[in-house]
Amino acid sequence: ETGITKESTMLTGDLNIVDVEWIIQYKIIDNASKYVRNGGRLVYSTCTLSRAENDEITAKFLENHKNFKESPLFFDGTEVKLTLMPHKNESDGFFIACFERDDEND
Repeated sequence: ETGITKESTMLTGDLNIVDVEWIIQYKIIDNASKYVRNGGRLVYSTCTLSRAENDEITAKFLENHKNFKESPLFFDGTEVKLTLMPHKNESDGFFIACFERDDEND
């Protein structure tokens, strides 16, 4: 398990588990993207602070899906990614990113 809770802030698991989780997480976002209409939004969220499952997957997703771009999470338009940390946000660890489908850029 690589999740982060406010009770336990240590990452556990070995590299093999992280690799498998990365593959699964990438397949999830890749598959979900097929069902987003042009102009629609895709939110990717994990309950881990693992850079592999968060930043690396979202970067690879954008690299492989030219018809998607980062999109603001909130109406003020400032954040396209958000990381919640147990020691800062008094919550479990979470990562959230938002993308918008734009077939004009494909």
